[in-house]
Amino acid sequence: MDFDEVLFTRRSVRKFDASKKVSKAQMEKILEAAMSAPSACNCRPWKFIAVNDSLMLSKIAKIHPYCGFLKDAGSAVIVCADALSQYKSPDGEGYYPADCSAATQNILLKAREMGIASCWCGIYPVQSRMEDFAYLFNLPENILAFSLVVLGFSDEKFSRLQSRTEWDKVDFSNWKE
Repeated sequence: MDFDEVLFTRRSVRKFDASKKVSKAQMEKILEAAMSAPSACNCRPWKFIAVNDSLMLSKIAKIHPYCGFLKDAGSAVIVCADALSQYKSPDGEGYYPADCSAATQNILLKAREMGIASCWCGIYPVQSRMEDFAYLFNLPENILAFSLVVLGFSDEKFSRLQSRTEWDKVDFSNWKE
């Protein structure tokens, strides 16, 4: 599949075929893609939790209000940030949201390229959700749950989306009103 097809046919899927599951080898390729994302000063502050255990998936579905379809998908990746290893700007703000977003996007794109359906379910910046995931996975204080990516197989058609390009949101060389 060429990159344009991956990019322009990727979408959030919420209906999965419970009879098909992502294999360990497929999950490893997806995680390799995640870890090849860019990060500020190449700090790579991400950590990943790959989940395919049905009991844990049902626990996740209980604490995340928008992923009831997780049990049919059968797999998920929780993208986390190590707050201690992220690059920080001179004013002390950390770059983990940008870094973990890039890793999450790579998961979505690699999954699509492999014919695996996905859905990014946000954890960050909802503090209570971040705390629930920290509790569920017994995360150390410096590890912050950032995103949940549901992975599985779907019968949905992945045709090219209608263009979402909005040229009125683009200025070349300078800001114009």
